[in-house]
Amino acid sequence: MMNGKEEVVNKGEFLQEKVLNLIRFVSEGTGVWIEGIEKEVTPVRAILFCQEMHKHKVEVVHRNWVALHNIPDLPAYLQDAMVRVKQNPDLHDKFWRYMELFVEMGGC
Repeated sequence: MMNGKEEVVNKGEFLQEKVLNLIRFVSEGTGVWIEGIEKEVTPVRAILFCQEMHKHKVEVVHRNWVALHNIPDLPAYLQDAMVRVKQNPDLHDKFWRYMELFVEMGGC
């Protein structure tokens, strides 16, 4: 049986991987790479990001780009990723699926 601390670490590492996957997906789709992003996205920051996204569930459900972009304290690299994805319709569906995952995981 796992204790709460181990579960949080595992969840954090999972979410860190997913946030980094999102950034890589956006970078590959747009040709704009973010240097040093692996150091910026830690397991704890990934959990906090998902908890924040959970608070903005309505914006994600309605795919509201402007409201999502204007979330206070949203990391600049994520704001930039949103702008680049919005300009590329081929990336929209997968981007919103990632956002839905983050919303769901932020509520766990």
